[in-house]
Amino acid sequence: RNTRYWLETMHLWPKEPIPPTDKYITFSPWRGGFNNIRMSLEMAVAAAFAFNRTLVMPPVYKMYLRGKSALENYFDYESLRRGIPCITYQEFLERVPEFKAAQQKKQMPDENNPRSQTEYFFEGLAQLKDAAIHDGNFWGHEHRTGGEVVYCDPKCPSRNDNKQGLRGPDKFSKSKTLWFEKFKKGSRRFIDVGDLQINGPKIIHFPQNLLGHFYNFFYFENPQRTRQLKRLIRDHVHYKEEIFELAERIIKKLGDFKFSCLHIRRNEFQFKDVWTPADKIVENIKGLFKSGEQIYIATDELSKGDDHKHFDPMAMTKRNKHTWFTPMLEEYGEENVHFLDEYFDKLLVSDVPSIWVGCVESIVCTRARVFIGTRKSTFSGYIQRLRGYMHDVGQKMILDAQTKYPEEYYDAFIGPSWAMFPHATFGGGHPYWGREYNEAWEGVWDPIS
Repeated sequence: RNTRYWLETMHLWPKEPIPPTDKYITFSPWRGGFNNIRMSLEMAVAAAFAFNRTLVMPPVYKMYLRGKSALENYFDYESLRRGIPCITYQEFLERVPEFKAAQQKKQMPDENNPRSQTEYFFEGLAQLKDAAIHDGNFWGHEHRTGGEVVYCDPKCPSRNDNKQGLRGPDKFSKSKTLWFEKFKKGSRRFIDVGDLQINGPKIIHFPQNLLGHFYNFFYFENPQRTRQLKRLIRDHVHYKEEIFELAERIIKKLGDFKFSCLHIRRNEFQFKDVWTPADKIVENIKGLFKSGEQIYIATDELSKGDDHKHFDPMAMTKRNKHTWFTPMLEEYGEENVHFLDEYFDKLLVSDVPSIWVGCVESIVCTRARVFIGTRKSTFSGYIQRLRGYMHDVGQKMILDAQTKYPEEYYDAFIGPSWAMFPHATFGGGHPYWGREYNEAWEGVWDPIS
């Protein structure tokens, strides 16, 4: 099934979970929305891969807009265990008894404080002799997002390597050095994974600072390692198959690649510069949809005024008039424009936990002929990435409703594409977490020797 992109290489996976090691990566997920949390997981998986360690999954905690939940409620944990060594938080406590003893003496955190909810479970690590906390103090700057740091395996190229005329394994070619100069653009701290002092402690912990992309968080001298990491994320960090099955019900109704999709993010979205009016969006995306084409709109806009916010994930499953979208209904024809509430009661109502609603909609959009997202939305970004993973998706160009097509788009030069968007509208955030880049999937299908 083309929707379930990871199945193609499933025959290459280990038949049993990879045994855990005696060194660990722990992390507290980012305290924002779900796709920010998903980014934290991917970056932590990348750290476990690069440092050759066991990943510790965070326990159940109160997620933003989702109540008490765990990453295993969304992602296929058994698949993840066949990609990297991985254990639960409880298993970690049993393996590190001195940490377990310290945790048992603590009081439970305030349930209304998302920061205390996530970091509470790991904050005692700072008192352990054999643990290193990779935070702003360790990184040497006040900024706290992992996207501003590059970890290099085994070491970061330097212009001095060429000037000094080094020989053997320490010699970096000029081309690699120049590539790294572009790769690291926007980052402020560079850390060598091969440094024994860095990789020495038994536990490395990332405290609520992993926001960014896994593929510009780690630089690998060996390009095979880069491909291995991309494939690891593609094949083993994916939603549960039940989520795909639910989405496929809607896709079947619309027709695979027989519709196009538009994602409009508003509601409590803090970036008001991308609250583009509906008529402006229609103008921006002219020429992308076919006449009479079916359009699926994934949105959190309830058409009750710009000041209205809702925090119920099921809100969009209930019928409403979608008056905010009137310019689109007029442009494309009301009979051709579809929303989740049209399908929910008929196809999904008894089978979808509220926490899966957004995940289901994202999978629906992956099978659109054309997908247009919202700038700075990591929900849009993940749809674009998943489309990149799918062989049969023709449109992999990243489009957003805030950019006028085609005048405001341009081709990337040779080099990491995030290097050309340091402060442009394409970036979104610093450094660049607000959109995906084709490096996420380029080369992922290439053979690995």
